[in-house]
Amino acid sequence: MRKGVVTLSENVLSLFSIVISLILIVIVVHMVFSQQTSRTHDEVFKSVGREIAIAIDRAAALAGSGMIEQEIPKGLKMNITIDYKSIFMTYDGKTIKKSFSGLLNSGPYRFENPEVLCIIKNRNNNKILIVDKPCSTQKELVGS
Repeated sequence: MRKGVVTLSENVLSLFSIVISLILIVIVVHMVFSQQTSRTHDEVFKSVGREIAIAIDRAAALAGSGMIEQEIPKGLKMNITIDYKSIFMTYDGKTIKKSFSGLLNSGPYRFENPEVLCIIKNRNNNKILIVDKPCSTQKELVGS
């Protein structure tokens, strides 16, 4: 009789070890995917900041007047501050900084959850203005 009890407890231990192994596998897989999702989420914001910086540099390089419209992907909630040669994007308690080389000669600018940014260069005073409205509504700011 004693021999059967030992066999039963070995089977129970084997079952517990299998269950624990499966739980550990699920936890590891979940951690890998959640970490990857977090990195991808951060990369989206970095990409948007990089695109805004490139658009500002392109506008600064224009010989005359011009407008560049930069759309922000739908669903991204962030606060953007554009100051002298820096863009600060705040989202989910995190802040990303991107730099650009063009001179604004104006600003700082602060936008809360913008959908689009219109970057306007006026050749008369070389100022770069940034508004959170489509460029099609900003023709009067370009200058001749």
